[in-house]
Amino acid sequence: MQVETPRYFEWSRYRSAPPVELSALEKADHPIAIVGAGPVGLTLALTIAQYGIPVVLLEARDTLSDNSRTLAVTRRSVQILDRLGIAQAFREKAITRESNYVYHGRRLVSQAPYGQDPQEKYPDISVLQQPWTEKVLLDAVIESPYIDIRWLNAVTGINTSDPLRPELEIEAPEGVYSLAARYVIAADGARGQVRRSLGLKYEEIGDGVISRNFVICDFELRSDLPIARRLWICPPYRPNSAVILHRQPFDVWRLDYALDDDEDIEKAMSPDVVAGRVKEQLSLLGLSQDEFRLVWISSYRPMSRSLPCYRAGNVLFAGDAAHQTPIFGGRGMNQGLLDAANLGWKLALVLKGEAPEKLLDTYDAERRPLIVQNLHDIGLATLCMTAPTKGAALMRKAAFDLLPTEPFILPLIDAFNASKSECLDPAHKDMPTHPAVVGNPLPDCIVQIEGKSAFLHDLLCPASFTGLFFCVDDPGASIPATAEKTGARHRTYTEAVVHLRPHDRAKIVLADDAARARLEVEDGDWMLIRPDGYIQSRITRPSAQEIQHEYLRAIGCQVEIER
Repeated sequence: MQVETPRYFEWSRYRSAPPVELSALEKADHPIAIVGAGPVGLTLALTIAQYGIPVVLLEARDTLSDNSRTLAVTRRSVQILDRLGIAQAFREKAITRESNYVYHGRRLVSQAPYGQDPQEKYPDISVLQQPWTEKVLLDAVIESPYIDIRWLNAVTGINTSDPLRPELEIEAPEGVYSLAARYVIAADGARGQVRRSLGLKYEEIGDGVISRNFVICDFELRSDLPIARRLWICPPYRPNSAVILHRQPFDVWRLDYALDDDEDIEKAMSPDVVAGRVKEQLSLLGLSQDEFRLVWISSYRPMSRSLPCYRAGNVLFAGDAAHQTPIFGGRGMNQGLLDAANLGWKLALVLKGEAPEKLLDTYDAERRPLIVQNLHDIGLATLCMTAPTKGAALMRKAAFDLLPTEPFILPLIDAFNASKSECLDPAHKDMPTHPAVVGNPLPDCIVQIEGKSAFLHDLLCPASFTGLFFCVDDPGASIPATAEKTGARHRTYTEAVVHLRPHDRAKIVLADDAARARLEVEDGDWMLIRPDGYIQSRITRPSAQEIQHEYLRAIGCQVEIER
């Protein structure tokens, strides 16, 4: 058996261009330099460029990520792509995951549908190979007049002797040069040079999860099986292990399984051995064992760790450069895109002079606790998958034995059933509460815009805060007007008036009672929605002064308000 070339994507090579720094008489100061043009770096560049700010994007490779890598793209990630104007292009390639199956041996013990809520514009999980996701992002980057993407420009070091002007050392095909920027964002992955040059080390979150090798492979096979993720606990051919099978677009499948402690990794990754595992897995589904093509074999060890802080002066870290999440549960790239969405608008407002420098501190204050919480949320599932100690192995065996009869075991074993922390407000994140509270992402719902169905998220301005004012009877209602509420320097604020029930003159109406209940809004309620989709504030019948205060507080300005 040979590993063959995948058919689902054609990788292009991108040329480098002579950096202007090699010919300039004086060094130029750039507002932003992003190191790494993976999905996180590409998303950050596009987010910042929406504000008209120039970005230099540095990439050591000359092509997009090889092979399928991250597959599961969450609704929140697609919402980020939507606000960048590229969600439609993404969805044209992606497939929608319908169900999550869990088996014990040959027996199906759980079948849970993924969320396909009609009130949401996008499904809970979309599936697309990572190079396609990157291609959609890259196409937009190439079209942007504000982004200078530099292929084959490898960062070799960083000089922070001037804390307000970090300087990157870069090797390009045309020569070695230095590039200074007001802010440097490291999105260059877990082995990134920026983090290593600064001597920063990850902290382990949880114990022992890195001690087990996993084999991961892609194979091509046509099948009519439903689009799903399938987890086998104790499959017949690996009775003390767990195996995951994903269906991807373009008739590609992924098989992912742990090795035993005494298995040799090189032998286990040989094409003939991997092909044997694929055949055994296909036999459990009653599929042909002779018609598949192996197109990728790799290995990994699950990592559960984070930097102590995601900001080091004017150098900030995002994605795997900031944290590493176990592959189980599909949170790695998705958390990186949430990093980009959070950091992008804050950097833009600071650089435009609309927000103080200290706003950037909220990036670490908001994102790192969520990352750590997510690592804890999937900790037991990771422990079950890795079983790094004899005690963990005993716990795993007991959990596996109980799975067929005890439903409470499922979240302990399957990371997709574990909690997904996302609330920014400490007052709400540990208690069950309504989804449309401050600190949560704004839930989507169907609205009618002049008689045509749309979604509430379509009202959100891609590069600004949005004030949503909900009213009942007055078709001419508006958010209290004031010339000062956004101020001459604060222009990233828009407004939308949403009516709670139909009226002849109403332009935007919540479609039905289900939408109203989903948001739990009443007449006179006002919400301030951040550029990354989070609910910043909720006030009933706010004054113009209160609106101004909440906006300024959101961007880090300390203001006093008269009551």
